[in-house]
Amino acid sequence: MKTIKIVIGFILLISFLPQLAHAETSSQNYLILFNKSVDKTELNELQVKIQHEFSKIPAVKVKLTAEQAKVIEHLQNVKNVQKELTYNMSSQTTPWAFGKMNVTNQVRTQYTGKGVKVAVIDTGIDMTHPDVKAAGGTCVLDSCPHGYQDDNGHGTHVAGIIAAQNNSIGTVGVAPNVQLYAVKALNVVGSGTTTNIADGIEWAIEQHVDIMNLSFTTKDDDPTLRAMIKKAHDAGIVIVGAAGNAGTTNGSGDTVLYPAKYDSVIGVAALDQNSNRIVESSTGSEVEVAAPGYNIVSTVPKDVDTFDGAQDGYMPMTGTSMAAPYVTGLLALYKEKFPSYTSAQLRNVLDANAKDIGAAGKDPLYGFGIAGYGENPISELPSSVRIDANENGEAAFAFDKNSSTKSVDIYRNGTVLAQNILDDTWKDYIEKGTYQYQFVFHQTDGTVTKQSLSVAMGSPAFDDLAADAWYAPHMIYLYHNQILNGEGPNTLLPSKQITRGEAVALLGRAIGLNGEKRAIAFSDVGSQYFASGYIQSAKEKGILNGFEDGTFKPNQNVTRAEMAILLARAYHLQDSAAVDYSDVNGNVTGETAIYELANAKITEGYPDGSFKPHEYMTRAKFSVFLARAEDKEFIGR
Repeated sequence: MKTIKIVIGFILLISFLPQLAHAETSSQNYLILFNKSVDKTELNELQVKIQHEFSKIPAVKVKLTAEQAKVIEHLQNVKNVQKELTYNMSSQTTPWAFGKMNVTNQVRTQYTGKGVKVAVIDTGIDMTHPDVKAAGGTCVLDSCPHGYQDDNGHGTHVAGIIAAQNNSIGTVGVAPNVQLYAVKALNVVGSGTTTNIADGIEWAIEQHVDIMNLSFTTKDDDPTLRAMIKKAHDAGIVIVGAAGNAGTTNGSGDTVLYPAKYDSVIGVAALDQNSNRIVESSTGSEVEVAAPGYNIVSTVPKDVDTFDGAQDGYMPMTGTSMAAPYVTGLLALYKEKFPSYTSAQLRNVLDANAKDIGAAGKDPLYGFGIAGYGENPISELPSSVRIDANENGEAAFAFDKNSSTKSVDIYRNGTVLAQNILDDTWKDYIEKGTYQYQFVFHQTDGTVTKQSLSVAMGSPAFDDLAADAWYAPHMIYLYHNQILNGEGPNTLLPSKQITRGEAVALLGRAIGLNGEKRAIAFSDVGSQYFASGYIQSAKEKGILNGFEDGTFKPNQNVTRAEMAILLARAYHLQDSAAVDYSDVNGNVTGETAIYELANAKITEGYPDGSFKPHEYMTRAKFSVFLARAEDKEFIGR
């Protein structure tokens, strides 16, 4: 049971405290990602000192032993504990046998990226190079004696592909007039940690950049970086990433590396002069477009220019690191042309104008094809939907609507889930499996367009929850948000009647009450009872009272009327509903709360016009009401 699980976890935590405080010899850097907010109390109890705290996501950098990490990963408010990863620039210098390849101004349009803000998260930019001009920058490494000055060359090379000046020397970038921001997050050998990269992205978010270039890779999923990239994506930033140089000779296998592997990043493959994939270029479903990446001549600091002995600040490099900035520059041109376009719309423009090569349609080698500036870029795209997030039971969809779209209807496996959706986002909560969605866009002229998507959810999997049960999304939503658990990892116990203690614990987690176990006012609730803290906090907030004899009766089952009282008080509901239940009157405890619930559309009662205030609630039904109170998206589901 959950109670046993929590108590055991607490005992383990206490038993580790004395020995962990002195185990410093094997400490390593770890990142702790919390569910909602950083729990400094728990870290203080473990005598763990925070080395760095991020402002955009609930995460900290600390030094831990392996034993400490095992304890911390079981704390209730902790989402993930990981060793800090190292990132490396995603390119390699071409052989000496290859000569320079001058890049001329191949994009002769009226657009040059003017007014568009682009951040290059890399090894910095050479501040003295005559062909590269940065509008600003920062260094987020532990030591920055020369600011964001590039001491490696990779960042300057990437920056030159995007924005080398249109002058009489060297090369010219795709978008020479962008406002270029240098973020030095990789060191002299082209490596950086999770903290460095996340700090760099955080800084770029604060500068309100439009586009971000990530020409570095790692083979591991990084929850902290993923969370920070999602913050950037949610802020409306277009994020471009190198697909990686881990490809196989025949192009087989899924070899795309992170962060390009994330849905919110545009993964870019690399091509040679003949529009063929270079052998190193990674392949997989996350490749969105391809761009030139072979023997690309661009800017570098003169002191690292060892290519031909001239030390003129230009040399060739090969890899997906070179392909990604071509796409970044191209997106800057589109952003200048369509300044009001969202990041999603710009991404659609990019995909729609790609020249299809390889297998027909989107393929794992080239994605939609060679990224290019269309002769007649699309100004009004058809409405579409894409998966914004897909993990731990939550499938988040983002709608890219054109000006004539009025609303959206949503179906899953042929069953209608929602109708007349006006928002630009929508979420579903599903357990492990593959699901077929259809989205119907209603236009103002009465016509409709449709799009289908297949979604594969990897977790969670519950033995006692049918995927098509009407209450399943509500329970998975609460599970996803660390509010609801069952006995063990594979059960949610939907048909079990819920007790007063369990109900208050769920409510407390949902609204963020203090759940620390402690001695409380009720005589029948001990200080070690799993929900003691939530019960006391709810009492202090006026959400519950208890019985006249000074007890709370935590193991007594919850009635529908009691549920109504808890939710009405916790969510400050008001009564103005024109509803009349046949079995609710002034003699029913909770009458006002029941009608407040009805006014908020959290309940409609039974088809026969009754509410059944004295009926006991199951965990499934309580989850439905709590989910509706927490998120109005569930009202009507």
